[in-house]
Amino acid sequence: MVWLGAALVYLGRAVLGVLLAALLSVIGIGIAWGMFVFWGAVSHATLLSLFMTGAGVGAGIGSFAAWIRIDLAPPTSVLVVMSLVLILTGIGGAWSGFQFGASQDVPCCIGPAVGPITYTVLGATVAANVVALGMGLIHQGFVLRVPVPPRVHPAKLVPPKVPYELFAGKGLMLSGGLR
Repeated sequence: MVWLGAALVYLGRAVLGVLLAALLSVIGIGIAWGMFVFWGAVSHATLLSLFMTGAGVGAGIGSFAAWIRIDLAPPTSVLVVMSLVLILTGIGGAWSGFQFGASQDVPCCIGPAVGPITYTVLGATVAANVVALGMGLIHQGFVLRVPVPPRVHPAKLVPPKVPYELFAGKGLMLSGGLR
């Protein structure tokens, strides 16, 4: 039954990763569009590179946010490397998604059902989440082999129990009412 719980955790993280990565990827494309307009750029290549970078960064951050383990977090340097790998993977996935979407054969006089920018978002989302899943499985394998102590000692989270005799005759009421 332990494997079922682990599988459900990975499934939940995968769904959350896809949702966050897609949402932040679209937000990244919106920010890229704003940067293109307000910086006064005119080149189509600049617009496409901003789109791919914005989608990749958003997908990488969304995947990182969904797959990070706060309870057994690795050192900060490992987290920085993981986030950079996910962002670069998201940018690469956005580029390959755009290349796939731009090469689709469209019949004459009909626009594409799904545009290249949608494929950009899908490519960034899928690539970043596949790599994040791999990192999560590797991290879980290391954690199962080498036990890592939690950062907060569990005994410090439980409030101490105070016996009733300490309050008896001190003027404190535990049962309600006035003395």
